[in-house]
Amino acid sequence: MSGMSKTKRIAGMLGAAASVMAFGIAQASDAQASGISSAPSMPASGLATPKLFRSVADGADAPSGRGILRMPSSNDAGNDAPRAEGEAAPAEPGDTDGDDDTSGFFGQDVFGNTVFILDVSASMMLGDMGAGEDCDGNAIAHMTRLDVVKVETIRTLNTLSESDWFDFVLLAGAEAGAANGTVSSPLTDVWQGELVQATEMRVGQAIAYVQGLATWWGTPTYEALRRACMEYGNDLDRVAFLSDGQPFPFEIASGNHIESILRDFPEWFAPLREQGCALSCIHIGHNQGAGTFMQTLAAQNGATYVHITGN
Repeated sequence: MSGMSKTKRIAGMLGAAASVMAFGIAQASDAQASGISSAPSMPASGLATPKLFRSVADGADAPSGRGILRMPSSNDAGNDAPRAEGEAAPAEPGDTDGDDDTSGFFGQDVFGNTVFILDVSASMMLGDMGAGEDCDGNAIAHMTRLDVVKVETIRTLNTLSESDWFDFVLLAGAEAGAANGTVSSPLTDVWQGELVQATEMRVGQAIAYVQGLATWWGTPTYEALRRACMEYGNDLDRVAFLSDGQPFPFEIASGNHIESILRDFPEWFAPLREQGCALSCIHIGHNQGAGTFMQTLAAQNGATYVHITGN
């Protein structure tokens, strides 16, 4: 082959290679303009940068803010060995459609005969319970303790059936301006003064009553607990005692409210407890003295202590 022919052949090969490279560059430019990702770039380490195929930005796999995982209990923690032939499979996790934390009254089962002791002292108007909705569905930035109690009580009332009976004892207080230890102090109040059946009409009346609750002065826990235990017979299934503060004003007789309750309440509650009545001590808010008192009362009487705080 002559020198001229070799030169022409080499020039032709170089021209073809240039055409291929130009085509590749054009394809890459088109892909970039259309938003299609090209091959992953190579960082200094020589490893390709991983690319997310789905991201929160496009709405995929966005966190819901809540997750519930229920797992069956096991006494063989850490045992990864396969189960023996014929051994039953472990229980499947339960249905998570229902929320255990919203059942009952602040998580306490309510059925049969129930007396609710509700604190309506002035401190229940503190707006330290976070954002939420009141009993009318209005959004509130700073729920008061009383707002939360009203919403939960109304929700609970709507779950009752005609086999349930109930009443309310208000842990109210002294009249405004009354001195501690006077004959007008402490005061309490009741809704009906007897258990009433949870018929549709009665539940509607109770809801209206709860919606209209207002606060009084003082926290006469001694008298409220006494009335709940002594005025409804021994067939109660639950006494739900809710408060946000230490007992006050003092019991008239001794001047020491807390010690008087811890001394006398076990005797009042004993006949109910023998019949299977459960006591719930529900502390709402952040008063440490109230928490200490209610935990002591619960431990003394085989009760459940529940603490409700803001969001």
